[in-house]
Amino acid sequence: MGCSRCRIGIAALAALACALSACGVSVDESPRPLQLPTTSTTVSPTPPTGAFETVLYYVAEGDLLPVVRDLPDRTLETILAALLDPPSGTPPGLGTSIPSGTTLLGLQRDRKTIAVNLSEPFQNVVGQSRQQAIGQIVLTVTEHADIERVRFLIEGEPVSVSSPVRGDAELVDACDFRSMLASVGEAVDRFEHIPTAALIQLIDRIDELERECSPPLAPS
Repeated sequence: MGCSRCRIGIAALAALACALSACGVSVDESPRPLQLPTTSTTVSPTPPTGAFETVLYYVAEGDLLPVVRDLPDRTLETILAALLDPPSGTPPGLGTSIPSGTTLLGLQRDRKTIAVNLSEPFQNVVGQSRQQAIGQIVLTVTEHADIERVRFLIEGEPVSVSSPVRGDAELVDACDFRSMLASVGEAVDRFEHIPTAALIQLIDRIDELERECSPPLAPS
């Protein structure tokens, strides 16, 4: 799953967005704001500066939305460190449910499963915000390095996590958080200057999960 896909025009994307119905999950909590670019242009996967386009997931008014960011490399350590960094700036309403102070203590991979060991501050998030935070991490890591499943540890101790699909589980995947993705229509309506690359990635991920997740979600 890469984030360098066939580029299509923003007009076509907006037309597609109008044809799709909203299916996001709304919540009461307000995420912390995230600084995002407002340009609608895209860059190559390996620009001369040595930066790499990488997909991370953030919270958009209670739903999860992919964001394409430039990072020094695409290792899972670098990707998760960027996702866990406290966001700042604008636009308001787009941010993270991952608690400030959460750090990555380690990763352990077993074939297509990754165990993510987080620091104690991650325990400070509860309820729907905790589901959002878990969803951010799961959808982000399953975009990369052929990872399909995720386990969580806090300070080295295994913990169960909650998904909208199965409730508490020790092992989760992207399908568990499919219903938390923003629809394309919602993304266009809420963020007038959303980058084209983010819309392309959202369309690709929705299409991928519709093919891979079983049984399919009932219409909202």
